[in-house]
Amino acid sequence: MIDQHAAHERLIYDKLCKDLENRTVVKQPMLIPYIFSSNPLETQFIESNIKLLRSLGFGIEAFGFGSFRVDEVPVDLQEINIKGFFDEILSQINSLKNISVQDILKDKLATMACKHAVKGGMQLTEQ
Repeated sequence: MIDQHAAHERLIYDKLCKDLENRTVVKQPMLIPYIFSSNPLETQFIESNIKLLRSLGFGIEAFGFGSFRVDEVPVDLQEINIKGFFDEILSQINSLKNISVQDILKDKLATMACKHAVKGGMQLTEQ
């Protein structure tokens, strides 16, 4: 017996992680860029992690003093709540010595895999 949801979720998650590790992250341009303001501590944190955020598939750049513009997201996370994602990262700055941005992204990948996986009780084809 196999839990079809858990098995499918794991396959999706493993693919997303593999793409991330191989740097084959495909970016999706946003129709309307997300612009957010940050305090000096948050600005410093983002500036020091901007290369990592870009390598994860986010098109992010400084947008004036204390503001950032995000105009691309990883295709696999195109349904992400971009405001919630950055709010979560910035709210955890003080504890991010123990939690990396990459760990937060892996958590988001797991959430996306869960949402896209088949659900228990769904009828499946042979494929």
